[in-house]
Amino acid sequence: MRKDARLERRLADVAALQKLKTNASRAEFGEAQLRRSSAETEFTLADRDFEGGMRTMEALLTADVLDFDRWRIGRAVVEELSTARDAAANKVSCREHEEADAQEAFGQEKARESHAGKMHRALVRRLEDRRDDKATLEANDLVVARKLARQS
Repeated sequence: MRKDARLERRLADVAALQKLKTNASRAEFGEAQLRRSSAETEFTLADRDFEGGMRTMEALLTADVLDFDRWRIGRAVVEELSTARDAAANKVSCREHEEADAQEAFGQEKARESHAGKMHRALVRRLEDRRDDKATLEANDLVVARKLARQS
């Protein structure tokens, strides 16, 4: 009986710890989603700046107000904006991979939590069935003992 109680307590502890791990994994997944969202915002802003720089350069070229030095400066600015946009796009890609990894880890922890809970519930059910069976046997023994006592 003590062995069963210890086992039940251990499984209850495992299930509780697994629930904590699942919650931590859920939080890490949420943080990964937030980082990805932040990276997407940075990319949107960098893309907007790049497109604005390109439109400005096109407008100046169309108006024919750029000499060679101004054109070189404008081109350098547009290249810097392009580099910033590419870096932001790479960051988004990295954050998407991190988010996918965190989502997979969360799914695995959730499955482990479910399994630990099922194992604990099954053990508790088995122990309750054993107790019920034992109580039934004891009741039957009492009935038999009464019948024997009446016969004597």
